[in-house]
Amino acid sequence: MSAVHSTGRAKYERAAQSSKNRLLYTRRQVAEMLGGVDIATIRRLEQQRKLTPVRLTGKKNSGQVFFKHENVVALIASLSPDEISEVEE
Repeated sequence: MSAVHSTGRAKYERAAQSSKNRLLYTRRQVAEMLGGVDIATIRRLEQQRKLTPVRLTGKKNSGQVFFKHENVVALIASLSPDEISEVEE
């Protein structure tokens, strides 16, 4: 694993750990945790079934999409160096 990939993975793991108190994340928050990727990237990860969305019901959050903390951390941990590069592009 190159130094760039080691640094990249460490950055993502720090982001996941720093947000540990949250149970759910928005698409934008997940995008930031993945190094500031575009929201379209998060949607692609959903379509590829690498991230499972949670849709809340009720007046306040109706229709909003969230992601569970453990799913985001699992995604980050599962990314290979090549996949990290692809996500960042």
